[in-house]
Amino acid sequence: MATANLKKRKEDMTLNDWAGILCRAGKKLPDKVPPGWETVLEIAENIGRSASYTARILNQAVADGVVETQSFMVQRRVKLQSVPHYRTIKTA
Repeated sequence: MATANLKKRKEDMTLNDWAGILCRAGKKLPDKVPPGWETVLEIAENIGRSASYTARILNQAVADGVVETQSFMVQRRVKLQSVPHYRTIKTA
């Protein structure tokens, strides 16, 4: 009987180990934003305009093909959020 309990504990420990590994693997981590990419708020602050005005102008610039956008997972307060970032398209 003691052997059966020992085996069961060993199996449970293995299952718990797997559960811990899978739990850690499922947690997302923030992306590393490459240099040159900025958020609407950062751009608005740099040009001295409101975020809504800057977002409107950036959307038009993306449509015109002058600016490109990509979303990155960024830590905001206590959770991760997908935040669009922008950078100018370099012409040759």
